[in-house]
Amino acid sequence: MKNCRSERSGSPRPCRGPQGGARLQKGGAVGIVGAPMAKDTSLTPMMEQYFRLKELHPDALLFFRLGDFYEMFYEDAHTAAPVLDIALTSRQKVPMCGVPYHAVSSYLPKLLRAGFKVAICEQVEDPKAAKGVVRREVIKVLTPGTAVEVETEEAKEGTFIVSLALEEDGWGMALADLSAGEVRTLEGAWSEAKLLADELFKSAPKEILYPQGAEEALRRVLPRDGEPEIALSPAEGWLFDPPQAARAVLEHFGARSLAGFGLEDKPRAVAAAGALLAYVKKVRRDSLALVHRLSYLHAGGHLVLDATTVRNLELVRNLRDGRTRGTLLDVIDFTVTAPGGRLLRSWLLRPLRDVAAIAARQDAVAEALGATIARRELREALKGILDLERIVGKIALAAAHPRDLVALKRSLAPLPHLEGEVRAFSSGPFRELAARWDNAADVAALVDKAILDEPAFLLTEGGLVKDGWNAELDELRSVSRSGKSFIAQLERRERERTGIGSLKVRYNKVFGY
Repeated sequence: MKNCRSERSGSPRPCRGPQGGARLQKGGAVGIVGAPMAKDTSLTPMMEQYFRLKELHPDALLFFRLGDFYEMFYEDAHTAAPVLDIALTSRQKVPMCGVPYHAVSSYLPKLLRAGFKVAICEQVEDPKAAKGVVRREVIKVLTPGTAVEVETEEAKEGTFIVSLALEEDGWGMALADLSAGEVRTLEGAWSEAKLLADELFKSAPKEILYPQGAEEALRRVLPRDGEPEIALSPAEGWLFDPPQAARAVLEHFGARSLAGFGLEDKPRAVAAAGALLAYVKKVRRDSLALVHRLSYLHAGGHLVLDATTVRNLELVRNLRDGRTRGTLLDVIDFTVTAPGGRLLRSWLLRPLRDVAAIAARQDAVAEALGATIARRELREALKGILDLERIVGKIALAAAHPRDLVALKRSLAPLPHLEGEVRAFSSGPFRELAARWDNAADVAALVDKAILDEPAFLLTEGGLVKDGWNAELDELRSVSRSGKSFIAQLERRERERTGIGSLKVRYNKVFGY
């Protein structure tokens, strides 16, 4: 991990940039802090609003909604424009750049992959009804390790966030993939720092949370230069206080004791887990609903592979450019779903040690290899299943589009057929899988009954719910589709009710109908 050097003294210091939070980039660490942007006394009300919101989120790029665009200004614009490959312009000497709101999903992965946080600021009132400047609020903050609803190019790699409790006598780690809803923990003394460094290398987290002021300890365990970029997020030290962290863990899981998680004598692991939950609650409150499992990593059941072994054997990343092409994973990965690819990657990095477990897995593979036709049918059925973990995560975060619901239905549709194929096998792993199988037929039926097969892309566009699902909606649709006949019927009913033969229903711009 490289350091910038002071021009005056030559002593190491963190590099400073335009945005908050630190990033580990290829070639070194780039610390980024919120640079104050000079305020002009002649600011418009809208720009005053922008500065107020920016001050609340100094460590993020602020996507400020203006009509059909998300705009960025000042330092944000200078930072984002080259990353997004968009034009940097100016208006009244204010640097700015923007992206269309309907295409924002294609731009966000670039910023997150580069290690930036993004605050999404929306208009929260109707511009027509607004008095003065339209009210805006930041509705969510996306970070590289928590943006589970943002689709990335590396679909078969997990989006991990790591929390590190770095103390004088040792370290604690909490590793989470929010889309899978699981937090795994580990702790050790500084004599075991290599164990932590190896875990960080193998998990390849997108973001690391650590206590402010612990940069020196962090450098001891960070992956070396040339590894993928990691966003570094310093947090208040009190978040890592063991009693405070323990309360956060127990409150989230509704538990009375840490014993059920195997953490009753693991204070540093608890500190890391509690700080992680507090951080996610702060930046992505909705994501906490996804976290439902907490465990301690026990190395006894798996062969420990250190970072040097994984790197030199080119198990998951090649030595040439750090990509998957040409690695062992690339050679053996015939999975047809993203969750399957992520599971295979995890198995490869953590090989089994237990002889009985290895034999059981070999038996299952041998049985599947021997059943050529059944295996082929299984693969064909699996091809129709999209990334269910990510889809469910988006739905849980209320970040799903209508078409995500249709994708959910279509991904659940093959499950009954798959269950029959799985039950035809007799080896242990297949029997265990069949025993806990859930077709989710009720979910698929609900979506099929309620949602159109070809819905609109955005919720605000309408064209989402099927006729017959809701009587009130059906009535409103009938009115909108046959407005003239509805008005004629209303006029006739009112004449009969009032006895006024000359009563008419008319429209003017002042009163409407």
